[in-house]
Amino acid sequence: MTVNNGVFTVKSLKTTANGSAAVAENANLTLKSLAGAVTVSGNGVLTVESLATGANAGVTLTGSAVAPTNTKAKVAKYFRLAEATSKTDAATTLGTVTCTGATQLVVGTTDDSVLTKFMADNQYTYDYVDHTADPFSDIKHVDSATLIATNVNVAAGTAAMTGLTVFDMGSIVVEKDQLGNNKAIVRGGTVSGEIGLANVSGKSLTWDAKTGIGSLALFTGAHEENRLTVGDAMLDGKVVNGTAQVKVQNAEEVMPGFFLNKDMQRIYDEHLFDAASSDAQIAMLTQFSQAVNGMTSMGEFKAASQALEEGSNSAVLGGAYNAALDAGEQFNKALDRRMTVANGLNRAEGFTLWADVIGTSNQAKKLYGNSGYDLDLYGGVLGGDYTFAQYDATLGAALTVGTGSGGSKGTATSIDNDVDFVGFSVYGNKRCPIVNSKFDLGYMQTKSDISAANSMGNWSSDVKAKAFTFGFGVELPTTVGIVNVTPHAGIRYTRLDVEGRDGLFGTDDDKLNVFQAPLGVTFSGAFETSGWNLAPTFDLSVVPAFGDKDATTKYNGLTTEVITRVVDSSPVQATLGLSAQKDAFTFGINYTLGAGSDERQNHSFNANVRYTF
Repeated sequence: MTVNNGVFTVKSLKTTANGSAAVAENANLTLKSLAGAVTVSGNGVLTVESLATGANAGVTLTGSAVAPTNTKAKVAKYFRLAEATSKTDAATTLGTVTCTGATQLVVGTTDDSVLTKFMADNQYTYDYVDHTADPFSDIKHVDSATLIATNVNVAAGTAAMTGLTVFDMGSIVVEKDQLGNNKAIVRGGTVSGEIGLANVSGKSLTWDAKTGIGSLALFTGAHEENRLTVGDAMLDGKVVNGTAQVKVQNAEEVMPGFFLNKDMQRIYDEHLFDAASSDAQIAMLTQFSQAVNGMTSMGEFKAASQALEEGSNSAVLGGAYNAALDAGEQFNKALDRRMTVANGLNRAEGFTLWADVIGTSNQAKKLYGNSGYDLDLYGGVLGGDYTFAQYDATLGAALTVGTGSGGSKGTATSIDNDVDFVGFSVYGNKRCPIVNSKFDLGYMQTKSDISAANSMGNWSSDVKAKAFTFGFGVELPTTVGIVNVTPHAGIRYTRLDVEGRDGLFGTDDDKLNVFQAPLGVTFSGAFETSGWNLAPTFDLSVVPAFGDKDATTKYNGLTTEVITRVVDSSPVQATLGLSAQKDAFTFGINYTLGAGSDERQNHSFNANVRYTF
């Protein structure tokens, strides 16, 4: 059977050993089913919609002998197979395919636009009848190293397509969403251009232990040395005697300053890289390296690197650690206001019920290096204590509940934090003629809902933190004229436990042991008017910190640790307050301004009321 000019559709075609079928010049033959051999020559087009069960198809593609680099060179034959040859029915396979001349083989679709679209995407011009230049002369990228993993034999090339195969004097195109959801085009023959590989995995290459070079056979027979472009920043390659040779690059050289370079280097040195790996971390790093390969400037790389780092570390940069520390500080200050004697007000024996309302705005624009956080917290404290006049001592307990919102400051990524907190503490003080000693022991739990979005993805996590704290301090009240002067000093220990989180950038638990040594002096006065005892106060303190000041973000499955400063070194605090006492009631208001390094600026307001039974 020979098809010459015209368009023909045949339901089924089966050739015998002595029979033949041919698609000649300018002919277009569509076969619903094929079993046997067909020769396509000239400008013929053969379309096969399916293969006959239990038979192998043999297709010979005889293209133009015109050199493909010549002007108006013809793409002389075009073969399309709609059915994916990688289907599990091994009895139905595309058998021997012989490609000579300027030919194209398309597998997985009957759409002529497959090759046309590929050319257009890569700024090539293509027409399967005629083209002005070799469309395959400057190919730099393909989307998959595995074209067809099935029994497709190429007479003039390799024996079987078990991985990447390059056809002699031919090309193969696989449409996206066909044959493993990949699109690929590879040029074969004696090539003077480039061969491109993308999504190459460590499993695809055979690594030489001595040289550290991975190899992948591309051709059989003698071929020129050709350049090999690998679509991966961490890999560099070339073709030597028909073999692709790939060498792992230095991560710090190709991705300078990337925060996961240690792990990037490790997975490539160990040949674990795989964009489709079941290990999410390996897949992510491989995909990032491949993305870097397509970037055109250092600025583009730095932006992507920063976005990935900020997104992965959004729990810290969103202020989850500082939410727990700041909420705990406000709670402790409320307890201290109840225990202090600096205001000179009377303490009557009996039970006192008291409440504080807290509102604070905290920010440190440079605490995290080049960025910081801001956070508004609101809450209340309810406490009760008993004063023992015989011992001049007070013992009590208090509960705090509150909420807040804020997020990152100065990051390229906008990171938001909605926080809730609850805490409990016991406290007490003992007054002596020359000193007032005070203590508190407390626990607080916070939950931060972190959300962030940037060019590298969306990030969200619920970060839970637990803070255990113990504080001890002394006051030395004295009088200078009509002014009460009360120097004070103390020590506070806080154990902050931050739970790890799951997901792509899951983290281990983190623990901080923070020590603070507040030191300051309070000035106050006391006078009576209209039956009220008034006590204005002014306090100036410095709160140096030591111990663990840095959060350590250690990602699950990776060795990289990201260190971020989260504790101020020595903030200065100034507080202005006024207390008013009449009979069993005491009222107070306070404003505190905190300042320090890292562009630290805190504003807190407090109103309190107490009633003694």
